[in-house]
Amino acid sequence: MRIDNVEFNYVNLLRPKQFGDQDPKYSLMIVFPVDHPQVDELKQAITDAKKEKWGGRASRMTSLKTPLKEGPYVTNNGDESVPEGHYYMTISTAYNPDRPRNGQPRIVDSQKQDITDPEDIYSGCIGNVVMAIKAYDLTTSKGVTGYVQAVQVTEKRESKAGDVSADVFDVVEDGFTRDASDLFDDAA
Repeated sequence: MRIDNVEFNYVNLLRPKQFGDQDPKYSLMIVFPVDHPQVDELKQAITDAKKEKWGGRASRMTSLKTPLKEGPYVTNNGDESVPEGHYYMTISTAYNPDRPRNGQPRIVDSQKQDITDPEDIYSGCIGNVVMAIKAYDLTTSKGVTGYVQAVQVTEKRESKAGDVSADVFDVVEDGFTRDASDLFDDAA
């Protein structure tokens, strides 16, 4: 399914990220208001995935995990990354060296040109997302999740990560410096 005009948070789409002992994956959180015009379509896709996997008993399975959650979402350091009155959903896809682009979702701009620069996709951008909604049945848990397939950045906004000036540091004498001439000193 495709959902349009959502905000991106925790963007890990250009390089896969490994969380704990899990396999590396590409992921992002999408955030949108509870009155978003596609909420009912998304909820129906989640219901359909449950019914496809478990049939009529899905409605009685109360412990099923669902990818769609309602804010607020507050991080461990107290930052509210999803405000009240918004839904959020973390979607991902596994890094897979046997798949095209290693399983990386297609990432494009508003003109459908590929994005490869982290300056063009980050937490705070707005865009459209294509994802597959599927049920899973593991020994440890059961539920529904979203697999990100493609992302289109339609609007760049201020980064949610913020920008910290280098002025917060002191100069470290005789410390590491990224001076290109240093790379060739030993080669002579």
